[in-house]
Amino acid sequence: MKANIPKELEDLIDEKIYLDLEIHILNTKLNKLNAMKDNDRIIYFEKKLGQKFKERKKINDQLRKEKVTIYSPINDDMFVQYDFSIKTNGGYKEGNFRYWKSAIKYKLNQRLNTK
Repeated sequence: MKANIPKELEDLIDEKIYLDLEIHILNTKLNKLNAMKDNDRIIYFEKKLGQKFKERKKINDQLRKEKVTIYSPINDDMFVQYDFSIKTNGGYKEGNFRYWKSAIKYKLNQRLNTK
């Protein structure tokens, strides 16, 4: 369900969701590299992870300023749904983003330039 919110806020929520997923992927890769003790790649992934954390902090601050709350994902066989709410003067606006799992994987591969 689409809430009646500005496009910029929709983009921020979408970006926050993808950044969280990117951070999870990079963290997983970093843990695997630590086990293999591949120091050159560890440094590269730590830098990339640091950049993603900075981006996420900036977006989180903007969402907090706009009084947006994103709830835990709800998994289905083929889809993932993220519910959110925005506190307004007269109450709350609620909505959700529903993503196809294969589309998420494809977009994350494009964003991270990995396979």
